[in-house]
Amino acid sequence: MYEGEQEGSYLVAQQLIRKAIRSVFTKYFPDPSTKKSKKSKLPNTYSEILKEFSEGKSITLMNEMTNAAYEKVLDDSFKLDELPIDSAALLTENSVFFIKELILHGLAECSQITKSNVQNGNNFSDIMDMMMSDEFLNDMEE
Repeated sequence: MYEGEQEGSYLVAQQLIRKAIRSVFTKYFPDPSTKKSKKSKLPNTYSEILKEFSEGKSITLMNEMTNAAYEKVLDDSFKLDELPIDSAALLTENSVFFIKELILHGLAECSQITKSNVQNGNNFSDIMDMMMSDEFLNDMEE
């Protein structure tokens, strides 16, 4: 029996996509799940973004958004120049929003924030908020 026959093709496809996102993300950006030495005084590359999520920020990207709405949501999320990474080699005028969305998906795949599927889109939020939600706690009790 093949893996897809047991889990279902949709779940296998999602798993492959998540692994691909993590692979591409960690190829071009610092891996946020890598442990730093305690002697290091440098802040986490993504600390400002993660701080905003821990303070209640949530970002929802809908599949059917207009380009203007999509760009506004991502512009309001964070600025690439706020990140202490060299993304200049990746940036073109048309790739800024793709890179921002890749960072959100990458942080989710590296378990720094949570990504939940909403009808026709994705919602990114703080991982602890999700774990403390009534729905999650009820699922844990069952």
